[in-house]
Amino acid sequence: MSYTYEAIKFNDALPANIFIHKINEVQSHWHESIEILFVTKGRVNLLVDGNLYNLKENDLIIINSKEIHSVKSNEENIVIAIQINLNKFTGLYKNIDRINFKCKSFEHSDDDNRFVLIRKILAEIIYNYMKENNGYCIKINSLLHELVYIIINRFKSSIEKRYDQKSYKYLERLNRVTEYLRKNYNSDITLSQIANMEYLSPQYFSKFFEKYMGVNFLTYLNSIRLEYAVKDLINTDYNITDIALNNGFANVKSFTSLFKNIYSETPSSYRKKSYDTKKINMNIKNESINYFELNTSRHMDSIFKYLEVDNKSISSKVERIDKVEIINRIENKIDIDLNKKTKKINHSWKNLITIGKAKEGLITDVQEYLREIQKSIGFKYIRFHGVFDDEMMVYDEGINNKPIFNFTYVDKLFDFLLGIGLKPFIELGFMPSKLALSNDKKMFYTNSIISEPKDINKWNLLVEKLVKHCINRYGMQEVETWYFEVWNEPDLNKIFGFDIKEYYNFFFKETYNTIKAINKNLKVGGPSILGHTVLVSDWMDNYINYCIDNNCTPDFFTFHSYPLESPEIDSLLNMSINQITQSKVHIDKNENYLKDLINRFKYILQQYKLEDIEIYMTEWNSTASHRDLTNDTLYKASYIAKNILENIDNIQGFGYWIATDLLEESRIDTDTFHGGLGLITNNGIKKPGFYAYEFLSKLGNELIQSGDGYFVTKQYDTYQIILYNYCHFDNLYTKGDISHIDKCNRYDVFNNMEKYINLNLKNFNNGDYLFKEYTIGKEKGSAFDTWIDMGHPNCMDEEDVKYINNNSTPNIKKHIQHIKNEYSIEENLAPHEVKIYTIKPIY
Repeated sequence: MSYTYEAIKFNDALPANIFIHKINEVQSHWHESIEILFVTKGRVNLLVDGNLYNLKENDLIIINSKEIHSVKSNEENIVIAIQINLNKFTGLYKNIDRINFKCKSFEHSDDDNRFVLIRKILAEIIYNYMKENNGYCIKINSLLHELVYIIINRFKSSIEKRYDQKSYKYLERLNRVTEYLRKNYNSDITLSQIANMEYLSPQYFSKFFEKYMGVNFLTYLNSIRLEYAVKDLINTDYNITDIALNNGFANVKSFTSLFKNIYSETPSSYRKKSYDTKKINMNIKNESINYFELNTSRHMDSIFKYLEVDNKSISSKVERIDKVEIINRIENKIDIDLNKKTKKINHSWKNLITIGKAKEGLITDVQEYLREIQKSIGFKYIRFHGVFDDEMMVYDEGINNKPIFNFTYVDKLFDFLLGIGLKPFIELGFMPSKLALSNDKKMFYTNSIISEPKDINKWNLLVEKLVKHCINRYGMQEVETWYFEVWNEPDLNKIFGFDIKEYYNFFFKETYNTIKAINKNLKVGGPSILGHTVLVSDWMDNYINYCIDNNCTPDFFTFHSYPLESPEIDSLLNMSINQITQSKVHIDKNENYLKDLINRFKYILQQYKLEDIEIYMTEWNSTASHRDLTNDTLYKASYIAKNILENIDNIQGFGYWIATDLLEESRIDTDTFHGGLGLITNNGIKKPGFYAYEFLSKLGNELIQSGDGYFVTKQYDTYQIILYNYCHFDNLYTKGDISHIDKCNRYDVFNNMEKYINLNLKNFNNGDYLFKEYTIGKEKGSAFDTWIDMGHPNCMDEEDVKYINNNSTPNIKKHIQHIKNEYSIEENLAPHEVKIYTIKPIY
């Protein structure tokens, strides 16, 4: 919190340090660079060389080199601070290091065009800094040069900097004193002692110190002591008395009194709060001022408003910045030998699709959408929650709590699914209310009860009755092909996990043994855990060891993939399921998260020599949120293509979550394009993700070659080639910022990249070939973009739905091409675009 001289370290790429702060108190300090402070929210008090300025929202000021300054605020605030090293500009402008700037927006009118422009430049710098697009440092450097050009021409003072020997002597003295205080703050230090060290009288030194530092000597010293005491409060388990004495306070009373004065609570209360919320970050670096760093992505909306300034409103007398959309480009040139040895493809991605809850499978519209999915794509199994939910009416209790079973709705569901070629992948859950130990824990808008059974024997009987009923109705041979998955995400203790610690292992064993007692060939598996748990904990190891020790090793293993960033998991676990499905959470920056997770899961199984057991990813998507607006966009087509093709047949099943937006985990949204996770909207419009799966279904069963953005197969004498341009979320969006996305504008949150691909296909048999080219792009193949083009209506009738479906099918081109041995396909793929070619010989 307290420095005098700040030795700023600039990196090689930028001549500036860029921050977004929430400022509580920054003690007096000075540095060689100039510093621009820009308040975007709240108020702060700034003291510069003894002059006090009360800065409010929109105010900005330049603090010149070597000006001693401090900042303090007692209210919520957001401040942009940019420290610029003018020495980097000496070759561009003579004596730039001697310029004094007089730039204080609060001394001028609010609409002064000079400050409107500077605010916009500062906001653009922050935006590019946070977004981290390819080459962002180049863009920031251009903005910094523009900024320096403007302040030189508009705010250069007629008074040059003149630092005589006497001024430097004062700065050097302050530096010696404060450096000594920081090194010896935990000792008994007096004002007289420091005055003697500088060969000054105590009275003179006291006035000197307060004049230049803005606070008296004791206040400054105690602020250093308090800074380190707070670190000990958070990072150690020392008692309060030891913390006070170890950091130089005379006694615990003086420490507590100062602490309450600054933080408005006791040290004990502060410590508990910081442990509980994990929100305090007191990492103090010896070389720089300790501002309180914001989670910048959560406060970008206070900055983006400055980006919206219309350049036309800025006077022609002032330089303008024109917004230019920059899409980066990469090139990929590949030779492909069509006669090379191929690899068989099983297309395990077709083994599994999902809907929400079992009861939803009885809704007429959901059944219609599933028929369409089977007609166009053709999955083998379908997974769903809630086969034992009360709405399925499976379980009740009569006289003397005797169990009563009714499988009427189960029969209707399974009859329908089998009738359209889908086998049940049955998640055994959740708990019927009459069987639950507690009805307090409920999930989803239509409640599912998360609880241990009050009687494990009754749970086993329920499972036994279900399995035997299915065998009697559909035959043993059929049911032996089904999968019985025990529960859902038991690792998430506060969401789907049981209240009794490690109860799931026992619960799994009991369920496993119940089903195996009917027929050992029936397939039982789990644990259906979140991928994050796989990556960061030993949960799977404990589960596997328990299963091995208790002779209940699963016939198949299951897990889920939602690429949440690690720091977000703790907050996720404290949300309700409704908050989770509707919130915007942090997304992992790693665009290969799915591949890394699969490899990690397989590695764990290999350690126990279980690598031959089937693995199913029973849920996966780019986010867990049912209100993420990117879910409706073209992005989802490239996301599906990339992750399926780059992990082809690596596991036995990829259960994409979810087939349709028509599900009841949260309240049904009245907006068609509300960011639902489904392949089909709740009113039957096919999204780009649907067509991506349709493209995948056109691939052959022999892999010729694959790589970054391409996948080449064959089926008998016909070749199939998929090209895709996946662009990941930008840095801002992965951190949870949604300031740059809205109902109609959804593509500014990606690292957009144009991809040029040149495939040189060799060793064709000479002759004529029929080429068919299918494209999923914004113009054709994206229902969301078609909806935007028709005026993005809020309410849509049957005619509108039909129009969008008819006008958002993939684009198709067809031609005959004579080929002699070689042929090249060259494409410039727009961001998120997906193409497939089929090349068939004409006889």
